[in-house]
Amino acid sequence: MKKKSKMKRNICDLKYKDIALDWIKNNYNNIQGIYGKYYPDASEDSLKAEPYRMLDSVRFKLALDEVYREIKLEDLNIARKVLLSLYKEMTTAEKSSDRQNAAVWLGKSKAMFTERTELQGDMTLNAQQEKKIEEYISNRLGDN
Repeated sequence: MKKKSKMKRNICDLKYKDIALDWIKNNYNNIQGIYGKYYPDASEDSLKAEPYRMLDSVRFKLALDEVYREIKLEDLNIARKVLLSLYKEMTTAEKSSDRQNAAVWLGKSKAMFTERTELQGDMTLNAQQEKKIEEYISNRLGDN
């Protein structure tokens, strides 16, 4: 009897992990729709309450934390592979321009460079706008 109960709990935990992953993918929105996907036989009334009870359950929070850690670990592994690839390109590329581009991307990934954008433009004011600005300035200067 204990074996069945433990297996049922493990299946439920796996389902919670799947629900948690879907919820993260949906930017933490639509928990009722996601819950309904995994529990298609749930009544309309239970779909209004059970997803929120599940969000409060310790087992779901643990599943959510585990899924989140797995996603972060995967992101870190991808980032590491990209950086290693850029480093390899920077040190072994045949063309100087390829080595330079790889070096620039590596530098940007470590926030070593900042790009500055200069904005230029003309602004024309009509007489009424100029008068309001002058009044505002003179009022501000007069208050000091």
